[in-house]
Amino acid sequence: MALKSGTRNHLRAAMADPGASNEVKNVLEVVEGGVAGATFTIGTESANAIIVSIQLTDDNGDDIAAASAVTILLFDDAAGAAFNTDDFTIAAGTDGAVAEAVADKVIHAVSESDGDIDLSLTIAGAATTYVAVVLPGGKMAISAVVTHAA
Repeated sequence: MALKSGTRNHLRAAMADPGASNEVKNVLEVVEGGVAGATFTIGTESANAIIVSIQLTDDNGDDIAAASAVTILLFDDAAGAAFNTDDFTIAAGTDGAVAEAVADKVIHAVSESDGDIDLSLTIAGAATTYVAVVLPGGKMAISAVVTHAA
C-alpha cells in the first residue's frame, strides 16, 4: 500500500504529538519502502523466449531495497480485461523466483533483494501478451505488449 506524500507527511506530523498512537508509527513502517509500482523492460526474442525484466518500485518511484512477493498476471489486452489465452512456458530468468499458480495466467513471484524479477516467456509461433504486476490495494502496473514473432 502506498501513500501519497501529503498523507505520509500528515501521519509524520501526528507522530510528533506525544499522544499519537503507536499504530500510526506501525502504519508508516509498513508503507515506507514497500512495493508501490513496477517498471518493465521487454527483451528481444531469442530461441522463442522473451525475458520481461520487472523492477519493483516504492511510492517515490525508487527501486525497492528488499525481496518482495507479488502476483503477476498475463493478459491478452493492455487494459487487463482478458486473461491470456496462449500456451507459454513460463520460468524465472536470472533475477527472482517464479511459480505458476494458474497455467499461463497467474504467477507468484519473489524479487531479489533489489526488487528485480526476470520472467521468461517462451512460445513457438506468433503470440502477444501483456504482463501485469498486482500492486497492494489491487491496482495493476501493466507492461507494453510482449510480441513473439511467427
